[in-house]
Amino acid sequence: MFTKRCLRQTACGFHFIVLSGLGGCLAGGGGGGNAEFGGAASEFAAQTGLAQVAAQPAYSAGLTGKSVRVGVLDSGIDAGHSEFSGRLHPGLDFQGSSDGRADPNGHGTHVASILAGAKDGAGMHGIAPQAELYAYRILDSNGYFGRRTGEQMIPSAVGDARTKNLQLLNNSWGSSVEIDDITKGEIQAALPQELSAWQQAVGSGMVMIWAAGNDRDNQVSVRAGLPHYFSGLRPGWLTVVSSGADGREPVYTNRCGLAASWCLTAPGGGDNQPQDGIWAAQTGGGYTRKSGTSMSAPHVSGGLALVMQAFPTLSAQGAAARLLRTASYDGLVTANGCTFASCGEARMRAVFGQGQMDLAAALAPVLGLSYLAGGRLYDNRDAGLFAGPLLYGPMRNALKGQYLLGIDSFDGARFRLAADDFIIARQTRNETGLMPAARQPRRGGQGAGLSHYIATDTILPSLPARPQQLADISPAKSDFWYMADHSRPSGRAGKRGWTLHLGQRPDRLAFAASYYRQFTNTRLWFGQGGADEKNSWLDSRGSGPFYLTGASSYWQFAGLQHKSGPLTARAEMLYGNSRLKKTAGFIHAGTARLSGWQLGLSHQPGGLSSRFGLTLSQPVSVTSGTLSVYDSDTAAYKKIHLAGRRADKQLQLGWTLIPDDGIEAVISHHLSLSGPGSGKSGRTEFRFRMNF
Repeated sequence: MFTKRCLRQTACGFHFIVLSGLGGCLAGGGGGGNAEFGGAASEFAAQTGLAQVAAQPAYSAGLTGKSVRVGVLDSGIDAGHSEFSGRLHPGLDFQGSSDGRADPNGHGTHVASILAGAKDGAGMHGIAPQAELYAYRILDSNGYFGRRTGEQMIPSAVGDARTKNLQLLNNSWGSSVEIDDITKGEIQAALPQELSAWQQAVGSGMVMIWAAGNDRDNQVSVRAGLPHYFSGLRPGWLTVVSSGADGREPVYTNRCGLAASWCLTAPGGGDNQPQDGIWAAQTGGGYTRKSGTSMSAPHVSGGLALVMQAFPTLSAQGAAARLLRTASYDGLVTANGCTFASCGEARMRAVFGQGQMDLAAALAPVLGLSYLAGGRLYDNRDAGLFAGPLLYGPMRNALKGQYLLGIDSFDGARFRLAADDFIIARQTRNETGLMPAARQPRRGGQGAGLSHYIATDTILPSLPARPQQLADISPAKSDFWYMADHSRPSGRAGKRGWTLHLGQRPDRLAFAASYYRQFTNTRLWFGQGGADEKNSWLDSRGSGPFYLTGASSYWQFAGLQHKSGPLTARAEMLYGNSRLKKTAGFIHAGTARLSGWQLGLSHQPGGLSSRFGLTLSQPVSVTSGTLSVYDSDTAAYKKIHLAGRRADKQLQLGWTLIPDDGIEAVISHHLSLSGPGSGKSGRTEFRFRMNF
């Protein structure tokens, strides 16, 4: 769409003159205004570019660019401005007698504050408000190279930056020569020393960020486009064109053109500079508005600093590749109204390159994560621990503050992921247990007998004829269930005997054996239970780095029931231990101690086929334990506490109707007294069963 202006066409005949004199100039103008926050309500709102590049998620994550070293090659930086207090370091001054920390023009100060202005409650703040700045003054008070050339200044400036281990160099300057107006040979002849300095800098891992130029051209300025001829510069080169506050292409900006592969778009201010320019610092104190690709480049330099802080294992050039990959055309509109939807990718690419920098996307996984745990890398399949009722709360509590390491398949960027976010509540049938007691059949006389009960895919509720309820720790049903019951007279109108429960699922085999004594009005019992699980732990199953190989559990239980007239009182308790078998994933091993108890009182008037009951209980819960989890910082396992949450006390009020021995109807109301759900109305349930 755009054609070169007449002035540019005239300059085309003077490539060697322009390059040998370098033609260095500023890429942005100035506008007035010193009102605090530029009329906005906060520092963040004052610098509208922050919201345009989605910087808020970075700040919410605590990113500030801290410790990232950035050189600013410009007209100097005003060391007296409060936006740079304590973070402005000496570079070199090729236009005066300072060390770069003076700015008679104001352009460099404005640029530097967009990049790293302090978050101090005044004026505005930069993209990376805690980045370390190094000032290199290569432009004079008028914004040009003056009597110096790039051949004289750039090798020294870049060499000094390398010596000081700078990682990024912001270049909001350039000539009016575009990359398509000059040949490779002409560049090599005019700028041999400068070109060599750039190549050495990129070879050492640095990244150069360039303003594309403000000549309304379809191509970027010559230095911004150097990788077009010198491909070795490509990994360390980013060129930046401008977008306005509304995402529309400003009239002033050059377009990416041949540089599209290494070109980004970033806020540069609108065409109405006094009103829509970027609000940032000016020399001598205060703030002003400027528009230009000069203002766009430091947005990207600051964005790079945030990405580098977020992913310290990435090089500066790796961070640059990440910004390019995650840029977006969303919201961008060309000067003549083209959008991605209306004109397609090729057109948007020619204007905006890879699109507008999107920090939220750059700080998120690009190609999906693999997970590192126990020295092994797990692929990007679903990762999580589906925790049963016993482990869900304790696991969430124990893993708070623990992290799983995610590695992006795109570039190896590492993400610290909160481990407790991977704990998901597993839905299980919250019934009476895997091996509940069953109704004891009627038998004639008091002789000894052995009874067997078999059921599949079911859970049998506890019935009053067999008061034992705390015999198991699992709330999930079994695919196969078996019970044997043996009893014989014991004298004094009593009897004694034993019961054996077996329950089986594909992932679990469990048993409980108990001995009981029955007297005229009193019954007592005690026993032992155990379970062996495959690929699970206390009904919790994991996948990926949370895969569990299995667990062994053992527990003891005891109870006492006494009847006096129509009243029956019952007390039970259970205590046990469970041990996770060693795995190679995020959770290496674990132990859990369990306990539960209940106190019950029921009333059944003589001659009536109904019963009222009241039960106070602490369901079987994990009370304490340990976990051995993988610490990615030390690449070793560490032991943490598996702290059980405060046990939830429950009160249950129920009414049971038993018309005959084959039918039972139960209505009960459950109320939580403490722990999660405390104070809520609880739940009411109705059960009906018929025996044949």
